[in-house]
Amino acid sequence: MRFLVGLLLGWGLLLPDGWAQVDTLRSLSPDRRLLAICRETLRWHIMTTHARNSFADSTTAIRWLDSVRTLALEQQDERLFWYATLQQFVSRVVAEKRLHKPITMLRAAEGRMAQCPVPAVRGTYYIYYGEWLLHQGKLEEALRWLFRARNLFEEIGYDHIPEAHQYLSTLGSIYYSFSDYRRSVQYYEQAQRYPNPGLAVDYTNWNTLGMAYLRLEQYKLAEQAFRQVIRRAKAAGDTAYEGIGYGNLGNTLRLSGKPREALPYLYKEVALNYRRVPESAAQTSLYIAKALLALDSTEKAWRYLAHPNRALLGVRWSNYPLDYFEVMALYYRKMGDLEQGARFIDSAVVLKDSMLAVRTSTLLTTADNTQKAEKYLNNLSRIETEKQWGITTRNIVILALLLIGALVLYAIRQKQRRLEQERTLLAEQRRQAEAELAHAQVQLVQYVRSLSAKNQLVEQMMNELALARQHLADPLPSQSDSIRTLLTSVILTDKDWLQFRQLFEQAHPGFLQQLRQTYGELSPAEVRLLTLLKLEVPTKQMAFMLGVSPDSIHKSRYRLRKKLGSLGDTYLQGLFEAS
Repeated sequence: MRFLVGLLLGWGLLLPDGWAQVDTLRSLSPDRRLLAICRETLRWHIMTTHARNSFADSTTAIRWLDSVRTLALEQQDERLFWYATLQQFVSRVVAEKRLHKPITMLRAAEGRMAQCPVPAVRGTYYIYYGEWLLHQGKLEEALRWLFRARNLFEEIGYDHIPEAHQYLSTLGSIYYSFSDYRRSVQYYEQAQRYPNPGLAVDYTNWNTLGMAYLRLEQYKLAEQAFRQVIRRAKAAGDTAYEGIGYGNLGNTLRLSGKPREALPYLYKEVALNYRRVPESAAQTSLYIAKALLALDSTEKAWRYLAHPNRALLGVRWSNYPLDYFEVMALYYRKMGDLEQGARFIDSAVVLKDSMLAVRTSTLLTTADNTQKAEKYLNNLSRIETEKQWGITTRNIVILALLLIGALVLYAIRQKQRRLEQERTLLAEQRRQAEAELAHAQVQLVQYVRSLSAKNQLVEQMMNELALARQHLADPLPSQSDSIRTLLTSVILTDKDWLQFRQLFEQAHPGFLQQLRQTYGELSPAEVRLLTLLKLEVPTKQMAFMLGVSPDSIHKSRYRLRKKLGSLGDTYLQGLFEAS
């Protein structure tokens, strides 16, 4: 009931006694007229809280609100009429003392408020209902109503709601209670953009905002907020809240690494609230102990730890037990009693786990998402009210899906065709490359065979010439000239070698390039020799092709093997086999 209680406390301090005359409302603007009703009815709520016969007292309020409704009808002020109606109902709820009766009454009014044509009034009802549910511990249901109010207010626009400041502050308080400090700060800061019409004691909101800043470790902003609390509470004469402001300001300075500066403010809180708000003073005593321990003043710290608030130690939702365990662990570590310190640390860990299980923002997020879904479904239901438009929309969607499906199918088939064409092209290129390689190998073999045939012919003629020399004193000159001509045609000239190398590289691609990369110091003659070795050309034929003797070939091979070494032989053997 943060919203209602905040209004009760704040308005009770600001409002004069006695009901405002209905005639006075005629001279006010619509917004001020609305605020006047809220002031008067909530002043009565404060009195009803302490009245013995609340039902008898409620009669006066309800009669006065009847007069306001009559005025609203005369002025044709629909919003005023429904606000007065809502306040009549809330007055009956507040007058009901039994614990569960208000919830029953609020739930029974749901149908009536659903018919209300003024969205801001419906949102206010949602706020009241959600706060009562929250007070009764019905968290999930409470948050559902509170978020419905939030969504409705955001749809209306806070600029059109006179109480925007208080509604936004209420949302900030709710988010803070569920440890969603960033959203809490967001709503409190948004609330500050709208004027506070004097409906609440604003230093309570400043205090919660400061605590949210503190949780987010935004110490400068927290310090500014708590100084506002002290100044505003002092101006209102609220000594208890002034003390709370001092305590929170001191704790902020302590957490920001200024324990010595923090102590005067913390001492002042304990002095002011030792009797007024003992729970707050007990919490601040722990902050004093932490500050003193940070200054290594263990003896003074023990004075604030020796007599803890036993009642607060049993309250699981309070921060006091956790802070107490943590500061006791720190104290015993400072005293060198590590075993006792470890016990308090274990207690703190267990308590923190149990607190996290209760104070989780999961429920808040779930309710938020539920409201987003509900908002979406409401929008969808408005569309579906027009049947023909719904059918047309469905048909358009189906047609669009079919079109998208057809386009996707077409794109897939086009891609398959492109892939098939690419595969066909690659296969054709591979076949062409294989054909070219086979043709080159055939040409190379034919070229080598031609040279081999010439070599055999030269060798045969030389043998015949040698035989003729044995029988004839002087062989025929024409025979010697033919042999020389044939020898010249067998020896590979530079031009012949260029043609031979082109054929060789086509038949054995990469061989010469890899050879040059591995053994760059090879001479052109050695490269030719290795090329012929690759083709397994016999030594005698190599001699004819290179224009040297077979002994020179043997010597060249020997020098080449020595130059390359044993590893070279292995490498060349692998190269010959691979290429």
